[in-house]
Amino acid sequence: MSYNYSVPQNYYPQDAAVYNTVQSDKKSSSPLATLGFIAGGTFGGIKAFEKVPYFDKNGDIKDSFAKGVHKKYIKTAASSTEKALDEQLLNVIKEIDKTQSPDELRALLNKNPKVKNKLSKGLVKNVTENNLVSNKATIKNSVLAKYTENLQTTKNKIFKSWDANSASFVEKRSIGDKTYKIIKNNAIKIKTGFVAKAALISGAATALVISLLQKAVNKKKSQKV
Repeated sequence: MSYNYSVPQNYYPQDAAVYNTVQSDKKSSSPLATLGFIAGGTFGGIKAFEKVPYFDKNGDIKDSFAKGVHKKYIKTAASSTEKALDEQLLNVIKEIDKTQSPDELRALLNKNPKVKNKLSKGLVKNVTENNLVSNKATIKNSVLAKYTENLQTTKNKIFKSWDANSASFVEKRSIGDKTYKIIKNNAIKIKTGFVAKAALISGAATALVISLLQKAVNKKKSQKV
């Protein structure tokens, strides 16, 4: 034989009203929180959609945006020379701190000739144990400067395609069709992520507030009973 208790077995009969009231309030709070999440998420998403997430506080193109465009450009639209140089710049930046001797440093640069050719010959040739640390720092800074220069070129292309009046990216002949498509696709990706994140945060915050308010109401009801 089975029994279907509406009240847990450790409750006394006089507590049934309290138990049923609490259970009813718990059930009603869930739909309210869900509606709050949807409403808050929608509101936050709409507000985020109206904003422009491509620029930093100084009005410059964000590095994360420029790097994404630059990486995609190198992968799909750059010449073989551009690809080789970009790959070697990143490789030297990544590996130079690991070199422990002049020979290791020279070996790294010999493996990346396009980078080596852009450095002062004396800087590479005259590396010794005594000046290894300083020369490594100088070389790394030079390589970083070249990579930053390339990244700035990408930022300039992004700026050229930005139309402030329509707050959108537009195709321009000076940028090139492939580059424009890369910029536009990356912009859509960034905007989508930005809106989704804002919607999630806003929805979760609204749902939390509603849940806390509902708990406070439930507590007062249980105290009255």
